[in-house]
Amino acid sequence: MSSPPSPLEPAAGEGGAPPTPVEAERRWWWWIDRWLEPRWRALLTWVVLAVLMTLITQSERFMGSVAAGVAWVFEGLLGGVLFELLPRLIGSNAIVIGMVSTSVLASAWYQPLVLRVGLLRWSIWMCANLLITAAAFAAAPALLTGPEWVSGLFYGLPGLAILGRRTRPWMSLVAAGVATVIGYSWWVSGRSDPWLNACWWTIIYGAVMLYGTEPLARNGETMTIRTELPDTT
Repeated sequence: MSSPPSPLEPAAGEGGAPPTPVEAERRWWWWIDRWLEPRWRALLTWVVLAVLMTLITQSERFMGSVAAGVAWVFEGLLGGVLFELLPRLIGSNAIVIGMVSTSVLASAWYQPLVLRVGLLRWSIWMCANLLITAAAFAAAPALLTGPEWVSGLFYGLPGLAILGRRTRPWMSLVAAGVATVIGYSWWVSGRSDPWLNACWWTIIYGAVMLYGTEPLARNGETMTIRTELPDTT
């Protein structure tokens, strides 16, 4: 005898018909959400993606492709007028800022997804990364071109976007601080390696965020997953 469906599982199409595209999309997101529900699986996913994206973003081929793409967008697609305007707004390193921003987004796109905060907050998270990168570079380029631990503190700010979807949003600043302190200790000891620093900063930040915060239900209460079977009596 087959077991009843989970209360959280999306229903199939009516009359046993194949699911519609909307139903299929909901089922796809439901499986992703169920996979990421246990913290250990969410952390494992975070670690795998952190290592993979760090390998990609630290490669010369990736940065060469990004540099060519950013230069094409700024100088070709957007035309000379905007390219002349950008230096007056964000300094003389518009193309470099575009390269760094692309690398940051490539390293951060999965973080709000693993934290399950929704599409709106994912967009806010990504926009915050772009604004912080551009602002920091325009104000003091050395903050982003120097040791990785220096810029680490800034990237705790986008995590505040979990407000309303997870408890203790301020833990993002704590997580960034913990990761930055560890990165600073490595830098002082002379073991500063760009690849390891970028990878470990992300993993430490993710571990603190996953275990220091909890998902919220829509009514603001801590979300609990129903495990009991429906009453058939």
